[in-house]
Amino acid sequence: MTNKTLHSVIINLRVAENSILPTTHGHLLHAAFMDMLRLVNPEPANDMHEANQRKPFTLSPLQDIGHGKKGEINLKQTQKCWFRATFLDSQLLQDFTRYFIQGHNTLRLGSAYFNITEIHTSPTGHPYAQTTTTETLWSQWELAALDKKLLQIPLDFASPTAFSFRGHVRNMYLLPDPSLVFHTLAGYWDNLAADSQQEYVQQFVTENVVISQLNIRSIMLRFPNSPQIGFIGPVTFTILDETNQAMVRHLNRLADLAFYTGIGSKTPMGMGQILRQKSKNKR
Repeated sequence: MTNKTLHSVIINLRVAENSILPTTHGHLLHAAFMDMLRLVNPEPANDMHEANQRKPFTLSPLQDIGHGKKGEINLKQTQKCWFRATFLDSQLLQDFTRYFIQGHNTLRLGSAYFNITEIHTSPTGHPYAQTTTTETLWSQWELAALDKKLLQIPLDFASPTAFSFRGHVRNMYLLPDPSLVFHTLAGYWDNLAADSQQEYVQQFVTENVVISQLNIRSIMLRFPNSPQIGFIGPVTFTILDETNQAMVRHLNRLADLAFYTGIGSKTPMGMGQILRQKSKNKR
């Protein structure tokens, strides 16, 4: 099994001057992030941008800025906000931090400018700033004492989530179907850890995992090229077959992985952010 280090980093910002930001701004944050990477290490950044494959990072939308009206958010000078970036490649994180080591401390999103005030890489600075490895995720769940609580997997789809299917026509799926959610996460795990669990996960989840609670709603994001609908809200998945301990462990492992990988379409543009509800994840 390949051991990959996964990082979740919090970047604190302060608005530099009164400005207006589009409510849908994930594409702007993505463009700014790529500009940072190109400045310190242009060739890998350009290769990653051009590659037709899943990107090794995710970005959340800006947090603590309100919801805005009529597609716009009014930002006030000195207003504080933040966003989360996850890195599935340690070299990528090194390139990102080099941007600040070189003395850069500003961020531009469209016509809005921000000062970067803090970067948190550990939970002492922010609870969402965390680091783990695929080896840690594997071993901690292999050693975990199994009980009834682990048959319930509550996930909060914290930003609009949608699944993309590409064929002759691009189609989007807008519900947290258990088979689709865990099949997707299993694919992420297999790619990161050089494992081969996805087929088994798909078969097990199709027959043995259901949604027991949900409170979701749809949100329209207006990206420049096309609108995108996604769902947000808490969803609890219940494992019906508790006898398959290996799969109970692995589905819980995948739920932890989702915090770093996100899920579905446009995760580098703020979509598909997943938070595991800790109240039911005691171990």
